[in-house]
Amino acid sequence: MSVLQNSKEEALNNAFKGDDSTGENNIVQELTKEIILEVQRMTGNDVCCDCGAPGDLGTVATQL
Repeated sequence: MSVLQNSKEEALNNAFKGDDSTGENNIVQELTKEIILEVQRMTGNDVCCDCGAPGDLGTVATQL
């Protein structure tokens, strides 16, 4: 399961990071991580929106 979580985080970081690898990019990456965590904490995002499975699913899908 941790492999899936790491892959998900890497994919999200790659999707949101720019070409710039300066300190400013690090700030953007940290902000992106915080936004993702906030979305995951929103009511309804503790279950799968497709099948209703509870818990930390380690997926990038969020409640629609």
